Amino acid sequence: MVGDVDDGLLKLVDELREQLGPGKRLPSERTLSERWNVSRVTLRDRIRAFESIGLLERRGTAGVYTREVQPEDLAGILSVGFRATILANPHVFRSVRIGLEMKAATLAASLQSPVPLAYAEQAVRVMETSSDPDELMQADRDFHHAVLEASGDEGLKFVAKMFENLTDRSMTLVGGGETRAQIRDRYVRAHREILEAIRSGDEARAIESVSQHYSQVHPQSA
Repeated sequence: MVGDVDDGLLKLVDELREQLGPGKRLPSERTLSERWNVSRVTLRDRIRAFESIGLLERRGTAGVYTREVQPEDLAGILSVGFRATILANPHVFRSVRIGLEMKAATLAASLQSPVPLAYAEQAVRVMETSSDPDELMQADRDFHHAVLEASGDEGLKFVAKMFENLTDRSMTLVGGGETRAQIRDRYVRAHREILEAIRSGDEARAIESVSQHYSQVHPQSA
């Protein structure tokens, strides 16, 4: 899909989106074909390609409109492409995830945003009191989402959301001869330590707590 869109027209549609802003109707086909010096057939093909990557959207008979690309749009597009890259291997993606988590934790420690940290606390409490695997998994997701929110960094949150389909399957717990309950308790304590490190405002401790957490997990099989 993306390969069908040449760089010249991609730059033109980007300029058009900047001029119009999100949610604005595109000019007529005649105007655009003349402006871009392409036939209407070529124009329609390119517009369909732009729609497929989320730059434009067709609203029935109302016409074609510009739109702001969301992380989930890119996730959908990239999920296919990822299968042909080294990032499809959880062992390779591990370092990307850890890097995102470390940066989010340090920013959260610096910012000390109370609302997302309260959500992180709630997620840890669920982990500490629940033995249901599905609840624990959801609490884990909620915790890491809350830390990302606490970072206050829109770019970081966007990238993390884009990679969400990979992060969910990139790690699993290391057993080391312990019982399932012991592994779970150690895992929960690691999340509590990350949260307390963030609350302390100590960025170095936040980085170390994330590092220690991921020393307890390893990538799932590809």
